[in-house]
Amino acid sequence: MYVDLCINDTIPRLVNDQIYLGHKICDSLATRTDTAVFATVWKDDKTLRAFVAKQAPGVTWTPTMIFPWEAGAVVSAEIHHVEDVDYSGLVFLWTILSVIVRQRSVPSPSPLADAQWLLIQPVLFHQQRLGRRRNDNRPLFEAVLDVILRGTDWNKGRLTPGATVPTIWRRYKEWVDDGKWQSAWREYLDTLEAQERVILALNFLDCSHPPPRRR
Repeated sequence: MYVDLCINDTIPRLVNDQIYLGHKICDSLATRTDTAVFATVWKDDKTLRAFVAKQAPGVTWTPTMIFPWEAGAVVSAEIHHVEDVDYSGLVFLWTILSVIVRQRSVPSPSPLADAQWLLIQPVLFHQQRLGRRRNDNRPLFEAVLDVILRGTDWNKGRLTPGATVPTIWRRYKEWVDDGKWQSAWREYLDTLEAQERVILALNFLDCSHPPPRRR
């Protein structure tokens, strides 16, 4: 009932106002058929505030859980606001939805272009020290990106010459721990078209993100 309401009422309101970028209604697990996940993507908070002010006058947008026309179809609701540039926020979203949403098959991402890498490379630069030469960053970054965008396990990602799964995972973990991954993620998003960013953000809702590597 709620999904039908979203399709027949909420989405047309969004389309008419032309102030949102996209939406997705996720398929729920067979064990959670009474739970629905409806996500919308907006350019910024300002456009979302404007929509809420128009559709629910007098209601502060942040705590708004449901719109007036949805009240009869929703028993309880939970809302989260996440920015696509906040990688940890997207992972958090994936974490809370993974027990609800059925994972979908996601097409393989396009290879990283040279122009994209020129922007990302300085962020991941690491001064070479004495000892064993480190694997180049680009093939490892591409391998991590492949795992994330396709939502596959680490041991099923795209391996590059001379790079093993532990090597890829350790480098990714190193980037996350020192804050370089968040910066690289922002640079990567800046190389994408607007619609590509929308699709990328919505993929996290379908649990198209791998879990942390387990033993």
